[in-house]
Amino acid sequence: MNLLYVTSTIPGSGKTLLSLTLAQERIRLNEKVGYFKLFWDTPNSDSDAEFGYKLTGESSQNAVPTLKVMTINEMLDGNEDDVVNIAVDNISKASQTFETLIVEGPSISMGDRDLTDISRKIIEQSEAKGVIVISGANGLGNIDWLELNKNFGGCLAGVLLNSITRYRFNETVSVVNEQLQESEMKLLGVIPEDRRLLAVTMLDIGSYLNARWINGYDDSHDLIYNFLIGGNIMDSGATYFGGIDNKVVVVRGDRPDIQLAALATPTRGLILTGGIEPVEYVRHEALALDVPMIIVDSTTLETVEALGGLLEIAHSHHIEKTEVFRDLLFSKSSGMKVSDLFS
Repeated sequence: MNLLYVTSTIPGSGKTLLSLTLAQERIRLNEKVGYFKLFWDTPNSDSDAEFGYKLTGESSQNAVPTLKVMTINEMLDGNEDDVVNIAVDNISKASQTFETLIVEGPSISMGDRDLTDISRKIIEQSEAKGVIVISGANGLGNIDWLELNKNFGGCLAGVLLNSITRYRFNETVSVVNEQLQESEMKLLGVIPEDRRLLAVTMLDIGSYLNARWINGYDDSHDLIYNFLIGGNIMDSGATYFGGIDNKVVVVRGDRPDIQLAALATPTRGLILTGGIEPVEYVRHEALALDVPMIIVDSTTLETVEALGGLLEIAHSHHIEKTEVFRDLLFSKSSGMKVSDLFS
């Protein structure tokens, strides 16, 4: 039985992506694999857990009643030892069903709460292999490796560094390896930052902008990597829009000429600004090409500025992101040896 417990220093570090990527890898080896998120957002829903069950082939209907301990708020308000005992009991029951069970625990720091002891006790009492994911997105200067090792002792398999800036990749690996040697912790791997992991879909964009849908709502699940402004361009439309694939174009609603130029190139969505409906032949062309269109009341400049906040809502619930993360995890540069985590 392989039992892995994944946590992180702070939320948003990549523990869900790591958990699900490792689960998929074991599924490829024809193992019966379970993904188990301990603490849910609400009693009946958690986007990480629901995506994880879908990805690992588990039925939410069957998995929800058993593979859940309590809500995050209940965990934060509860007695620590009671929380640990309930979690360990559920892990023990679930482990009887699977050859490999990957448990996603809470981050060890959530707001002003230190949850280190909860994860450490669960790892120790369930006899799992513990992994901590640490994101380099905000720098690693505030990580106290000696304290981290002191808190977890010998119950960790190691740490995984995620989202490390590429231009400081080698320097970071060298410095961290030196620090980890002093703390006697093991570095499992290093994942470089990749903008594809921060991509969003047109559904995300439409919801974030509180937009009105013209068409394509049901076909807006592709990831968006690029944005272009359809303004007073100096080049031809084919040159300007054709140079970038996988894009969404932000353009005034009263510029059908620019909208059609964008639609003549590979485009994954149009955001029409100013609250102006598209003319009929633009609407027809977008429908024919299956290009989603949404309308916002804000100006083009206001809309572009608002789109800067999309990074805050980017999530890991997309099969393409797990594939990207898998490629990064198993690349030579990461140095990741997955076999070290499984018997």
